[in-house]
Amino acid sequence: MEKFTFFLLVLMGLLGVFWGLGGFNQSTPLPSSGLFASALAMVETDWNSGWGSFLISFDNFNNFHQVTLEKEEAVKVFDVWGKDKSNLIYLATDKGIFFSQDGGLTWNRFVSSNNEINEHSVVFRILPASQNEEDYFVSVYDGQKGKVYRTYDYFFNLEKLVDFDKEAVYDFYRLGDYLYLALSNGQLIRFNLKTQEAKLVNSFASPILRIFRSPNGYFYLLFKSGNLGRGVNLEKEFQKIELPSGNFLFAQGGVKKMALDEWGTLYLLSKDGLYLSFDDGLSFKLLKSLPLKGTIDAFGVKEGKIYVVVKNKLYISQDGGNNWKIKEVAGDFPIRSLFFVNQRVILSR
Repeated sequence: MEKFTFFLLVLMGLLGVFWGLGGFNQSTPLPSSGLFASALAMVETDWNSGWGSFLISFDNFNNFHQVTLEKEEAVKVFDVWGKDKSNLIYLATDKGIFFSQDGGLTWNRFVSSNNEINEHSVVFRILPASQNEEDYFVSVYDGQKGKVYRTYDYFFNLEKLVDFDKEAVYDFYRLGDYLYLALSNGQLIRFNLKTQEAKLVNSFASPILRIFRSPNGYFYLLFKSGNLGRGVNLEKEFQKIELPSGNFLFAQGGVKKMALDEWGTLYLLSKDGLYLSFDDGLSFKLLKSLPLKGTIDAFGVKEGKIYVVVKNKLYISQDGGNNWKIKEVAGDFPIRSLFFVNQRVILSR
C-alpha cells in the first residue's frame, strides 16, 4: 500500500510539472507547414452580459462620465489608443472600432470604406505605425479569419498584410521592419514589412494574450493559461516566472493581468492579490496594505501611481502601495480594465 501511495504521488508530481509548463516553448520541432496550419483555436473572450457602456474620467477620477456604445449588447474593449495632445481616440472592441474626435465626450462607430471593419468585426489591437495620426496597424478577426491590416488614412482604406484561417492575432509588437504576431494557436509569427514575408519563429502550448517590453530590456509574454514568461529575444526561449504562492509541481498558472511602469517595476494580479517585483520577476512583494475586502477586479499603473478597482470602489496609492485614497466609482456594471489615454482614464468591462 505504501509503494502504491508513493507511486501515485510521483505520478501526480510529474503531471503537475507537465501542466505547469503549459504556455512555454514546445520541445518538439514544428513541421514546415505549421505557419498557416489551424489548431482550430477559435477566438475566446471573457466579457459579461449587460449594457455596452464604459466610464471615462477627465479629471483624475474626481468625476465620471458614462458612455453607452450599444444599448442592447455588451461591448468588450480590448485596446484604446489616443495621440498625445490630441482629441482623437480609438476603441478596439468585439463590435468593431469606435472613435471620438472630442477627447471622449461623444463616440461614433467606424466602418471602413470596403467594409473590412464593421460591427461584426472583433478588433484586438491598434498600433501606430508612424508619428502622425494617420498610419496604423490593426488586428481584426472576422469571417473565420484573423487579419492584420495597415492603413495610411485613418482606417478608411486598408492594406491587408497577412491573414490566418480560424486563428486570431491577439497582440503584435513592432521591432524595426518586423511585426511580431501572437496567434490564438500559440504561434509567434515574424512578418517582414519590407518583403511581406512571414516566418514562424516561436511556438508555445498556450496562446499569448499580451507582449510587453520592459525598459530594462526584457520581453514578457502573458499566456492565456495564466503563465508568464520572460526572455531577451522574441525568437529565443522564454523562462517561466514563478508566482510567490505557487507550488512548482502543481502550479497551473495564476496571472490574471500584468502591467509595467515607466521604471520597469512588474505588477502581477493573481487570485491572492497584487504583487510587485523590482528585480524583473526574481522576487515579489504582495501588497498587503490594501484596506479592502473582496477580489480585485482591475488595476492600472501610471506615473508612479497604482490604481485598484474592487466593485464600486477605486483605491489610489502614490507611495508604492503603503497608503491609499478611496473613491466611489459610479456605474452599474463590473470594471475589468483600466486604460490611460493622455489625461483621461477609461474604465471598461
